[in-house]
Amino acid sequence: MRKAQSALEYALVVVAVIAALLAMQNYLSRAMQGRLKGVADQLGEHYSPQHTTSDITTNQTSNITVQTNTTETEGGIKFFTESTTTINDETQHQTGTETINPD
Repeated sequence: MRKAQSALEYALVVVAVIAALLAMQNYLSRAMQGRLKGVADQLGEHYSPQHTTSDITTNQTSNITVQTNTTETEGGIKFFTESTTTINDETQHQTGTETINPD
């Protein structure tokens, strides 16, 4: 008799915990959605075209080789030109600041 009563008490505790979790599910869901929206709003404030001032300088350096071969046909009437462009090295460097002005 005591084992049945103990099992029944455990079952009631489990049912009570499950009922409490189900009742809190709506509140927890809204809390998580609110937190997610807050984080998204905070991320969205990092760049705003109306409130951002930029002073950025871009330097680009390239080392390009162009080889052109021109061939004249017999009689000098037509020319054939073949060009080969090779980019040996290309770098880009940006420096500057970007400031977000508060509303």
